[in-house]
Amino acid sequence: MTDHPEIIIAVLVGLAALGVGIGVLSLRGRRKCRRLCALAAQAADQGRSEEALGLLLAAEQAWAFNAHDGSRSSNLSDLKDFSGILDEFARLGVKTADDAPWAHIRRSVADLRNLLSDRSNFGIDGRMMKREAAVQWSQLSGEFAALRQALRRAVQDLRMNAERGSAPNDAPATPRADSRVTEGPSSVN
Repeated sequence: MTDHPEIIIAVLVGLAALGVGIGVLSLRGRRKCRRLCALAAQAADQGRSEEALGLLLAAEQAWAFNAHDGSRSSNLSDLKDFSGILDEFARLGVKTADDAPWAHIRRSVADLRNLLSDRSNFGIDGRMMKREAAVQWSQLSGEFAALRQALRRAVQDLRMNAERGSAPNDAPATPRADSRVTEGPSSVN
């Protein structure tokens, strides 16, 4: 086909290196998210709720789907990490004026998890979604992205109000480090 097989080999090696590099970067992103969440838990345990809230916001922003390889199990692991972030927000006792964002995003996480958990939605390799599942995934993930933005805005507004010393609609001005999972949004399993 070609008189220069070394060019083909060099291109293949370059593509392989690119793939490995992308995988390493995504794993670093996942580790960063988990590290920030662990630091937030530690700060909350030590009574530094404002620092914990800032770390949780950073963890939420660092979180991403397909953090490892884009497979079904990787996406499920990503959702588990996101649920951990929501659990830490709940543990801090972070409440907004209404709890609608918490309930909606937890429902969205549960819907995505149910879609991913059903193996019949995937081909033999566990990566390729079937057409109907892909349409549903697109709708659910779009809704999930919008809910994440709304939740982030609500928590940032709460944080700004706490810094100013006022709270909207009698919501707690600052997160309570002594509250546990029994208060705030319920966890999704």
